[in-house]
Parts: sequence; C-alpha cells; structure tokens
Amino acid sequence: MILKLSNHLFYRIYWWNVRIVKEKDFPVFSALLGIAVFHILNFSAIIFAFYTFVLKDVQLYPKWLHILFMFLILTVDYFLFIHNGHYKKLISKNDVSDKNFQKLDFAIIMYLLFTFAILGFVIIKGRELLI
Repeated sequence: MILKLSNHLFYRIYWWNVRIVKEKDFPVFSALLGIAVFHILNFSAIIFAFYTFVLKDVQLYPKWLHILFMFLILTVDYFLFIHNGHYKKLISKNDVSDKNFQKLDFAIIMYLLFTFAILGFVIIKGRELLI
C-alpha cells in the first residue's frame, strides 16, 4: 500500500510538472526531487520526534548525519522510480478517470497534510526544549 501511494505521488508530481508548470526539460528529475523531499520530511519528523520525546535533547543530533540520510533517500528513490525506466510504467498506467485514482488522490492529500502537521508539531516541541 505504501509503495502504491508513493508511485501515485510520483505520478502526480510528474503530472504537475508537465501539465501545470509546463516543464519540458526535466519533468522526471523534478518528480524524483519532489518525492524525495516528502520522504526526507517524513524521515526528519521521525528522527526529530525521537530526539525530542525520547532523548529530550534536539542538539544531540549530528547535522552531517542528516545530510547523509538525505543523500541515501534520494538514491533509494532513484532506484525505486527511475532506474530501468520504472517511471515510464508509472506514467503510462495511470488513468485520471478511474475512481480508484481519485481515492489515491485523496490519500495523497491526507499524506501531505499529515506530513506537514507532524513535522510542524515536532519542530514546535523541539523548540520548547531549547528555551
């Protein structure tokens, strides 16, 4: 289910870049970066929640490690969505008129809202530890 939602999110970001932004040069690369950003935000929320609620000290987290994790997430996303032309299958199999497609759109919107809400909550709680 999570991979299906990630595939749909990749397609929607690609669709946005092609149809709305009218990007002609690198829409697949932009979709890859877009989905990597959301995966990084989710990962960041989990890591910062651990440092905020379990260790109770957000300054213990080494920033260089976060950069390494961001690179690893981008690499994993590349192999999930781009490598061996997987993105071509994702783009060709989506049908906007399908009712399941609309359900996935709703799930993606909830995922995005949840991502920002959780990250915001963790950041606010982490800032309270610094005061």
